[in-house]
Amino acid sequence: MSTDQVSVALAGVLDALTLVQEQLDALTESGQRIEATHREIVHRLDTIDAGQAAVTDLTPILEMILGRSIDDREIMKTQLGTIATAIGFAHAAANGNRAPLPVAVASDPLLERFILAQPADLASEERALTDWRNATSSITTGELISFLTHQQHPSPTDTPESRVLRYRLAAITRAEIKGGGPRRQDHRTPRLRAIERPRLA
Repeated sequence: MSTDQVSVALAGVLDALTLVQEQLDALTESGQRIEATHREIVHRLDTIDAGQAAVTDLTPILEMILGRSIDDREIMKTQLGTIATAIGFAHAAANGNRAPLPVAVASDPLLERFILAQPADLASEERALTDWRNATSSITTGELISFLTHQQHPSPTDTPESRVLRYRLAAITRAEIKGGGPRRQDHRTPRLRAIERPRLA
């Protein structure tokens, strides 16, 4: 082989090696891209699994929220019914029919602050109210105030009926305390009565 032929052969080998190297580089880059894609797929699968796990964990919470929503809706329906009944009785009372609210309505916590401040029923012939009206006429103001404190803070063991009755009795007690009268005024000391006695012109 002449020198020129050897040079040509070596040039061919170098070209072939260069081409192989380029192919190897391309394969390496392709492998790296495939590996990166694989890592991304694994990462996404892990994310999906974590998301599914979170959804699985949320199921009891969502069920609880749904249950509470249903309960709240039922409570709202009951309260709207209570309000509607109260409005109906208020309308009837405005037209002269002073029937007391049904116990189920009057004992509803929604109306408690109104029931606590209700006016005294001084016309009812119910035995408990009549007896209490008669009893309050012989009780001192201090004793009435003590009774009122108990009447406005019923026991947790009270039934709805007894709680409503307590509040009705409390209204009579409040009216009696506010009414005062000669009997209660006489409980003041003579000096205080003399000071408060209006002077004659």
